[in-house]
Formats: sequence, C-alpha cells, structure tokens
Amino acid sequence: MDSMTEFRLTYDGAALERHEMDPREDKEFLHAVNNDLESFSKGDSLICEVHVRQWQTATGTRTEYEVVKVKGHLRAARQIQLPWHIADADVPGRL
Repeated sequence: MDSMTEFRLTYDGAALERHEMDPREDKEFLHAVNNDLESFSKGDSLICEVHVRQWQTATGTRTEYEVVKVKGHLRAARQIQLPWHIADADVPGRL
C-alpha cells in the first residue's frame, strides 16, 4: 500500500497498532505535512473525523477505521529548559 500514510490511531480509548490514512481523504492536511507547513512529534494528538465500519464474518466481528479529515492538532507538553549557571552549582543549598 504505497499510497497510504501510516499513523497510530487511538479510538474511543482503545489503541490500535497502526492505521493507514488514504491521502485521497484529506489532501489538505497531507499537503501541509509534505510541504513542512504542518509537523507533529511523538506524543502529539490529532483530532480527526473517523468513519467506523463494522461487519460480521464467519470468524467474528471485523472493524475498520478510516481517518477522513484532520480537524485539529494538540501538541504534546514539552519540558522547558531552566537557566543553569555554573556559579549557582557551587553555592551550598542551591541547585
């Protein structure tokens, strides 16, 4: 599936190992990612419109998730760097 882009999808609290997003579904979002207008990092969350298809087979229930549109982007919390001064480290009682 060379025309797909992989994401990890969490749906309704359940984490799915991988999900393939068809670039034909949200061309605007994938264009922004491919042209460095949008970027995301580990821990970020995307708010998406997802179509869920569920059907019964002879071996059990099957469920398919399809990301149709990326609606929003929540960036993960980042740890900020505190100012460190060598002189402060030499004073007892100071970190």
